[in-house]
Amino acid sequence: MDQNEISYRLDIRGKRPDEAEFDIIKFLDNANMNGTDRVEILHGKGTGALKQLVHGILKNNQLVKNYYFADIEYGGAGITVVEFK
Repeated sequence: MDQNEISYRLDIRGKRPDEAEFDIIKFLDNANMNGTDRVEILHGKGTGALKQLVHGILKNNQLVKNYYFADIEYGGAGITVVEFK
């Protein structure tokens, strides 16, 4: 991927929640500053710890308009789609 290309997907699978938290917040801030209106966070299904972390951050982020799981054919509950205001 080109260095200047904006990534619309963040993959945090395999990270510990304390590692992932900073990455998620930075990713959301960067995407919003770049005028992106929709991104995806790939957290996987696993134990649900990363999914809970992601949704907790999104729930309290004033930049976020809406978030929901991807359609089943695109990853379902392993991916959260985020829409910005």
